[in-house]
Order: sequence, then structure tokens, then C-alpha cells
Amino acid sequence: MDTTAEIEFITGDLTLELTDAIVNPAGPGLVDLAIRRAAGPMLLEELHWKLFERGERKLRPGRAIVTHGFGLAAPHVIHCGPPVYFDGPEIARAELVSCHVEAVRLARAAGFASVSFPAIGTGAYRFPMREAAELAVRAVSEEIRAHGGPRRVRFVLPDRAARELYAAAANEASPAIRSAA
Repeated sequence: MDTTAEIEFITGDLTLELTDAIVNPAGPGLVDLAIRRAAGPMLLEELHWKLFERGERKLRPGRAIVTHGFGLAAPHVIHCGPPVYFDGPEIARAELVSCHVEAVRLARAAGFASVSFPAIGTGAYRFPMREAAELAVRAVSEEIRAHGGPRRVRFVLPDRAARELYAAAANEASPAIRSAA
């Protein structure tokens, strides 16, 4: 079991990522909208079908599920239910960690070598960027260190400031994670 990974931080368009999977914060945010537009209608149809099979109507915060990527460059999408920060910061922190851990677990179970994350929860869900960065990078690095996972993790961020916050958070994370900016 490989418990090391390279984490990269880039500014870019998540819908163009060539990793095995991209992570979609499913809901009314701009990232979800961009992913659904790029993937086409079959993405949402498959997501709804998989939720129906689990007896759920929507993806709860902190939970995740995998679908095909359809029209995306990435062959798979890991959808996660993002937390709403102002509904309760303590609960939102736990749900944000869960989003990242569940995505890594699903990627590991599927045998994915690489996965790309956006800055989950920092847009429409109002999670503070610095706090989201610290929680996300720590959750991913600890999960991979403890259980293995994708060898390559990319955080695809909206701007240089966000990229710098996530890279700084990596400096505080596990030494088992090599950071590339």
C-alpha cells in the first residue's frame, strides 16, 4: 500500500482536468454548474439514479458518490455534498473533512491513480478559504497516509490567492505528502 502522494496546486478549469476523477461539490454552486454543462445531461441522470438506488433524494453534506464523466476530459466524477458554513461552522467543518475523506476513499476503492479537487464549499456555501484549505489538505494527506489512495492529487483553484492558501496549508500537512505548486 502506497501511503505517499504528490499534491499539486494549480489555477485552472476543473472541467478540463485529465485525472482519473474530478470532485464535484454537487448543488447550486458555479463549479457544479460548469461540470454539469461540460459533462452533459447524462451526468445528472446517472447521479439521480445512483441516489435513488441508495434511497436518497439528494446527496447529504459530507457524503460522496461516483459517476461516469460523460463529456468531461476526466472519465469519472466524484460528487460530494458540500457543507453550508453558516448553517453551523462546527458541523460544516466535519462535513468538509468528510467530503475530502469520502472522495479519497472512493478513488482508492475504484483504483484511481489521480483525482482533482476544487475549493469545496468556498463559493456559494461561504466556507472561509483559509479554513477550507487547511481542512482539505489535512484531510486528504491524513487519509492517504493512513490508508493509501491516489498517488496524485490536484487542487484546481479559482485564483492565485486561493492557490497560495492551499499551498501554505500543505506546508503544515504530513511529510508523507510532497507538494508541487
